Amino acid sequence: MLDSLFLGLGFVLIAIWLGSADENTFLVEFLPWLLPLWLFGYRPLSTLLVNGTPAKRLLGMYVGDRAGCPLSIIRVLGRELTFLAIGIVPFGILANVIFLLFSPAHRGFHDLAASSDVYLDP
Repeated sequence: MLDSLFLGLGFVLIAIWLGSADENTFLVEFLPWLLPLWLFGYRPLSTLLVNGTPAKRLLGMYVGDRAGCPLSIIRVLGRELTFLAIGIVPFGILANVIFLLFSPAHRGFHDLAASSDVYLDP
């Protein structure tokens, strides 16, 4: 959720900087780019480059494989495609959050699919 706010704030600032601050122009010009950029740019690239999104890194967390090592590009893409599929399915996000909260390892479906974990920085 923090990542969505982080990226959304960036789009709002860009819209204001470009002078298209009214919400109709923002919705028409920037919103169609928001979801693809977030799913195929922001999340996978930040996970590949710094082992987590900026919000995760600010909270002192990182994404790694089961041994704590950085994920390969295949695992990052698998994790993000699973995350996308979860978001498309009705109540998928809710099911993922419930599973994450009550599973013993506190891993989401996307972490299970990619054999990944979210760790706290030492």
